[in-house]
Amino acid sequence: MINLKKFFSNYRFKIHNKKIFNQKYDTQKDKKILIEFNSFATTHIPMSYFSNILSEKYKAKIVATYNYHLLVNDFKSSPFIKLKWFLGKLIRFNYFGIYKSFGTSDFILPENNYQFIYERKKLIKQLKKKIKSKNDVLKIKIKSILIGDLIYDTYLKRFKKKTLEFDKNFFSFLEQFIDLYFYWENYFDNNNIKATVGHHTVYSYALPLRISIKRNIPTFAINCIEMYQLNKKNFSTNYQYGDYKKNFKKLSEEKQKKALALANKKLFDRVRGKVNLNEVDYISKSAFSPDLNYNIKKSKKDKIKVLIASHDFFDSVHVYGNLIFPDFYEWLRFIGQNTKKSKAEWYIKTHPDYQGKFNLS
Repeated sequence: MINLKKFFSNYRFKIHNKKIFNQKYDTQKDKKILIEFNSFATTHIPMSYFSNILSEKYKAKIVATYNYHLLVNDFKSSPFIKLKWFLGKLIRFNYFGIYKSFGTSDFILPENNYQFIYERKKLIKQLKKKIKSKNDVLKIKIKSILIGDLIYDTYLKRFKKKTLEFDKNFFSFLEQFIDLYFYWENYFDNNNIKATVGHHTVYSYALPLRISIKRNIPTFAINCIEMYQLNKKNFSTNYQYGDYKKNFKKLSEEKQKKALALANKKLFDRVRGKVNLNEVDYISKSAFSPDLNYNIKKSKKDKIKVLIASHDFFDSVHVYGNLIFPDFYEWLRFIGQNTKKSKAEWYIKTHPDYQGKFNLS
């Protein structure tokens, strides 16, 4: 059944785009701005403006790329996906029409043509000798480009695993990931890419971003709230958190007090069940909803209370870089083992149950 509200929202957005971006820039055929093709509607608004700014600046055409390979399907696209892609480009339905409305001239579906099968086999053979632990996977680089974290997190997400398992499934997946890397390397070798824009800097999505950064091509990640310019030091979003302590000290004492008060208010709003989509656009249901059923257990006043706010096991584990443990499962397992000897009272808050496209139930 057609969602009429969504249909008319998309229609109005496309009409708006055609009015704003109807001007034809003096583009050159060989110059390209690569942008991530996705279904995240909140990103389409900033993506439309930002891609056109880059198109005008570099006199380059806008090209959207499919980045869901390995996260939701194998690298070798099924006949159904190929047909869907062909028809989408032809009749511009759904998100193809939205991207086309703000000036996207072409859509790229990466294909595995086995052109680099020799290089892949050689590399896989080398990696199998080196991979002895989960941390070894996180260290994987190709031509000095770090991709180990992308391999690890994509595997967990794709197969809904709590931790990495060295089975046939993993090594088959690893081979496809290497093939996808070679596809993107070859694409950058044979195309004049002036800028690369993504939404995600995690999973297999980030492969073209990492290659773009390595080649000193202007590389960006945007969403409905923020825009980041990525570089060799900061190749993922949210890197500002690493400077919070340093920047906080630069504030006056009065501003520090106001900042702490604001942070305190936001924290209490969150645990009282308030949802603010302007701050976290993907949480539409609070984990602290007042209508949740729960049992109240008396605690011992003389004991230290420790709260563990857990993450789910397979959602972009390394989005902030490497951790003390290779993943959240190993972290939680370590804590669980050590609580047996502890005299404190331990509590665990489960991860929020996301709704909509994020609902995995």
